[in-house]
Amino acid sequence: MKRFNWLLLGVFACLLGFSGKTYAQAAENLNLNKVVQPPYNCYGRLADGCPNAEKLGLKVGVQFYTLHKYTFFEGIDLTRALGLHYIEATIGARISNESDQAIYAGMPREWMERIKRKLAESGVKCQSIYYWMDGSGNGFEEVVKFCKEMGWMIVTDPRRADKGGKPVSFYEEILKKYGVRMVFTNHPKAASYWNPDFTVEDTESYSELIGASVDFGHYMRGGFDACDIARRYMDIGKMYHFHLRDVSEIGPHGLDVPLGAGQ
Repeated sequence: MKRFNWLLLGVFACLLGFSGKTYAQAAENLNLNKVVQPPYNCYGRLADGCPNAEKLGLKVGVQFYTLHKYTFFEGIDLTRALGLHYIEATIGARISNESDQAIYAGMPREWMERIKRKLAESGVKCQSIYYWMDGSGNGFEEVVKFCKEMGWMIVTDPRRADKGGKPVSFYEEILKKYGVRMVFTNHPKAASYWNPDFTVEDTESYSELIGASVDFGHYMRGGFDACDIARRYMDIGKMYHFHLRDVSEIGPHGLDVPLGAGQ
């Protein structure tokens, strides 16, 4: 990890959009004045992205929500400018400055094709989407058909069966019909998969189309050791996906910081 931590550190520092003064003040507030790695900028080595990531079996990119003040097409361009080759879409993201059209299942086919062309022209791949679901199962097959068409894995955290949501078997049956993969990700405690035990329970005995995602920052803010959770998911063969971030401290007051500068 150390070999490319400095790369991701630079990427996330850039994406946070701090000015020099604001960033310095943020570092002061977080007691992060000690320089962890030499600084880089978007015109220097940072533009190389993560050239060794795929040698390690990792596809490193940007979750579009990081760039949510921009359109999806602008996010694709920014991702490519960073030297990265992957982006994850977000439901509801505005696609282009030309229109208010957003990303969702049932969107016009014209815009689906425009997204595909934009990705192909940019050399950036989109292989997954965070898609919020309430757990009722309503419209789920349409979401899966949409993701099949786009070639996207579904990243989500619907209400679980013990809270009135659909059982995992409901999702699995439809996913098998279309050959689409889905992973359960974690958010803070009020969310469905805040506890890794829930994710293990809802993935371990299901097919390869049902997997786990680790959001390191949210788990650390919940007081968990995120790396131990990742190993646990690896042990059951379900560690498919992660949202990688760093926080200033383990616990509810941990703030997002550049990767490698926190815990």
